[in-house]
Amino acid sequence: MKEKFKKILFFTLTVGLVVSVALTIKSLLLLRIIPDVEDKTQFAKNFNYQEWIATELDKCIDWSDLLYASCVKSPLFPYKKLEIKQIKQDVVNIIYEKGKETNLSTEGIWLLTDPVWNIFFVARSKYPESLKYYGPYR
Repeated sequence: MKEKFKKILFFTLTVGLVVSVALTIKSLLLLRIIPDVEDKTQFAKNFNYQEWIATELDKCIDWSDLLYASCVKSPLFPYKKLEIKQIKQDVVNIIYEKGKETNLSTEGIWLLTDPVWNIFFVARSKYPESLKYYGPYR
């Protein structure tokens, strides 16, 4: 019985190690094609959203403050929570005058950083559009 348990344990650990190594190699290969950026904050402020396609990022649950939408995971293994830094505050400003709606809202810009791989994403929102992510960049 102990011998069978040892074999199962060895097999499980071997599979876990192989999967971890494969995911790490995949992440390293993806890092090679990510564009380099000198100044992250300036890049985010001057980012031209029309030139790039939005990226989908996985949401996560942050139990420390029970927020779902503000927690986003890195697409690279080990899939850590991205650190969020606000670059520009968004303001929703809709004016209704004589039956006409005018949208004077400003966009919000955030920098989402993966400290493990030293990559970042730019997040942008402007009412009525939903939050969109662009990246990764290095």
